[in-house]
Amino acid sequence: HIFANPYEENRPTQGSDDLIYVGPGEWDIENISLESGQSLYISGGAVIHGVVRGNNVEDVKVYGPGIVDGSKEAGWKGKTAMVPIDFRDSKNVTVDGPMFLNSNAWVFNSYQTDKLHINNIKVISCRPNGDGITLQSCTNSLVENSFVRSWDDSLVLKNYGDSTDNMTFRNMTLWTDLAQCMEIGYETNKGNQEVATISNVTFENIYVINALHKP
Repeated sequence: HIFANPYEENRPTQGSDDLIYVGPGEWDIENISLESGQSLYISGGAVIHGVVRGNNVEDVKVYGPGIVDGSKEAGWKGKTAMVPIDFRDSKNVTVDGPMFLNSNAWVFNSYQTDKLHINNIKVISCRPNGDGITLQSCTNSLVENSFVRSWDDSLVLKNYGDSTDNMTFRNMTLWTDLAQCMEIGYETNKGNQEVATISNVTFENIYVINALHKP
């Protein structure tokens, strides 16, 4: 796979209190945990072996053309699922640019996040349970201009908490090696809410390169 990005204007070269900077090189960073108001920049030529997380945060951004790689992790079965990027109970989250490779489980996960914007990410996941972008009980969010190649489901909506509402996937390219390309999962009320719904969902301008099972 070859991914071409536009030239980066005004890209950062060092970190600060509000910016975590990861420069070129191969880095074993077990856990990058973002706080409200912080950004993480993954530069071109940077490969992070670890995970990026945010819990109960607001106004955070992960960007840059670098790579988050899970190749060093053992298979998820009987082991810990190391989800490369995971936001929970958060608001105003932007992820723009990075590549996520070879996770041992789900690749991009978000739980009960409002106003999530995913743009121009690249996912290649070749292991069992390797769902591409899985959004659980999220609201008012947009996923666009991205590529997902997944062994398991590529784009997934589920309810493991509250209801899902106003979710859009657009201008996506998908390559699904085994499971579904676009799925509203059977876990529509895993949170056991009295009333749980999945509503106002749009899949728009989705280009499916390969689908072994059901698009």
